[in-house]
Amino acid sequence: KLPCLGIGLLAGLGGTLLGSLMRGHPVNVITGGKILDGADDTDFELPGPLPIVWRRFYSSHDDRADSLFGPGWSVPISVELQLVRERGEVVSITYWDEQGRDIVYPAVSPGESHYSVPEGMYLICTAGGHYVVETVDGLYRDFGRARTIADTETLKLRRLEDRNGNWIEVTHETAGDVIRPARLHDSAGRLLTLAYDDAHPQRIAAVELTLGVDGEQSETLVRYAYTDAGELAAVTDRSGHTGRKFVYEHGLMVQHTLRGGLQCFYAWQGTGRDARVVRHWTDDGEAYTFDADLTQREVTITDQLGRITRWTWNEDRQPTHHVDAEGHVWLLEWNAMRQLISATDPAGHVTRFEYDERGRQTARIDALGQTVRTEWNGFYDLLVAEIDPTNARWIYRYDARGNLTMTRDPAGFATEYHRDERGL
Repeated sequence: KLPCLGIGLLAGLGGTLLGSLMRGHPVNVITGGKILDGADDTDFELPGPLPIVWRRFYSSHDDRADSLFGPGWSVPISVELQLVRERGEVVSITYWDEQGRDIVYPAVSPGESHYSVPEGMYLICTAGGHYVVETVDGLYRDFGRARTIADTETLKLRRLEDRNGNWIEVTHETAGDVIRPARLHDSAGRLLTLAYDDAHPQRIAAVELTLGVDGEQSETLVRYAYTDAGELAAVTDRSGHTGRKFVYEHGLMVQHTLRGGLQCFYAWQGTGRDARVVRHWTDDGEAYTFDADLTQREVTITDQLGRITRWTWNEDRQPTHHVDAEGHVWLLEWNAMRQLISATDPAGHVTRFEYDERGRQTARIDALGQTVRTEWNGFYDLLVAEIDPTNARWIYRYDARGNLTMTRDPAGFATEYHRDERGL
């Protein structure tokens, strides 16, 4: 799987190279998929020790049929586990994350866990049989116990909790043959209710703040409208403004309108999750064509001015070779754990990266041999020290729940942080 392109592995080379992997509001140039990363699709945020951030992601690679907003769409509560059994025994588990990516794990038995180095995630099965996904940001996603012995079973999110015990619970209901989330309740005391579309009982029509905190009034936070096929067509915010609109053909997004009115269009080759965008344009003149040679794992991108860029990738769909419009060449090398181990810029300068057995970056070595090192604790994967090429050291300390309690700079000046039981 191609990991989230915002993970920062290429940050040392500058944001230009990293950003150029996405084109066309945006298109993933390697997979050819249409992506919306949530930046323009955050429908509401409710503050708190564990904030409720209602952000929609779109990926044309997400082909789950029971999406809350139609094909390709997901929100944070859309995460789920899919168990596959043979002769009654679980043999594999697929985790669908917040961005609609499917990540395959081996089976884990009660009391066991599996850590994915490339993803930085634990899949845990507690002694009581609850399946939990833990990510490096300290969030735990509880999916409960398996409830059948069917060949396939999907476990929906039941509870999201951080290391300080702040939580958001999801209550599900049955409507005919559909199991769907009905309410969200958080540790701050809020209650949110989900209303569903009459014609499409799996699709959310509105999110209501039923019980607020700190003076919040009950209100409709967002409304959604759908096509006859059950595809998300329009989003109306709490002020009554319909700022986001979407159009589809053959189950793939071919047009979307931003809040400012800009319209973006897409032409496709193929169908289903492996379809590729071959042309993109906007009503203000921006345009790209994408000419992919899948045998050579290469894509050529031409913009509205005739400027050409190229990307080449490996079998894991990681970029290995990039030529920009001026002919400058970057080279990227990856290891078997899908970690970037070297990057060569157009001047031939090589930056190298080292990692520990848990996939945490421990060293960054530039072309002059200068090294920046990082040290980590052994439990929560938290940064405890940064050492620059002059051996100057920055120190970080945490409490038992992983909250930052102290920082100390190379001159010895320390800053302490005092927190309440919620981690604030």
